[in-house]
Amino acid sequence: AEQTIAKKNTSARVVEEIKKGRSRGNESLHDFLLLAQRQMAPAKVNWRDLFRRAMATANDEISRGRSDYSYRRVNRRAHGSEYIFPGMVKYIPKSTLGIDCSGSMDTQDFNIILNEAEGIMKSSSKGKDAFRVFPVDTQVKHIQPVKSVNNIKLTGGGGTDMSVAVQFINEMDAKTKPDIFVLATDGFTDWVKYENQAKLGVRKYIHILLVTQKDGYKSVPESLRKIIHVIDVSKD
Repeated sequence: AEQTIAKKNTSARVVEEIKKGRSRGNESLHDFLLLAQRQMAPAKVNWRDLFRRAMATANDEISRGRSDYSYRRVNRRAHGSEYIFPGMVKYIPKSTLGIDCSGSMDTQDFNIILNEAEGIMKSSSKGKDAFRVFPVDTQVKHIQPVKSVNNIKLTGGGGTDMSVAVQFINEMDAKTKPDIFVLATDGFTDWVKYENQAKLGVRKYIHILLVTQKDGYKSVPESLRKIIHVIDVSKD
């Protein structure tokens, strides 16, 4: 509670400094403080709650916190017994974030996405390679395991075809395929191609679409909304 109050107070002071900087014509100060304020913005999506609800409806063996018996880990309490008893294992769900890096994306779009990425990392598993990120425009770039938003490398700037991101996930083998796939985009893409790929991934993983522009969010067809989670994260 104290941290939340401190953040709100700091944000309010930053807003006041931005106004003062504008009145003094200090544009460099204004730009710096505006950037600071954007970086302080919390994730719009309650990822902890969303992951909890999403994983509850997923396969039992990948549900958050679900444990099972396995002979890969022998029960140490049975040491000295003539029988071998299975130990308990815990399944750690993996999540992957695809980021639209096409030419239509701007600084505000990326700021929104990075805020959500930080929210995902705070709410998802901390296991090795449990969270990975890749940029995409008309093709998928390098996929990278990350532990901080500062480590995310964004490259692209060409045309837009977000269906290739879904195709990339669909073609992963079972070992590397994520349990939760999140794609962040401004929403200006070919939804027909996207939906065709999304249908192939139904029941194989949880599919979440983040849209950073209000008009882009409105353009998502209702048929696609019925098979994946579509969330408006625009500033409006």
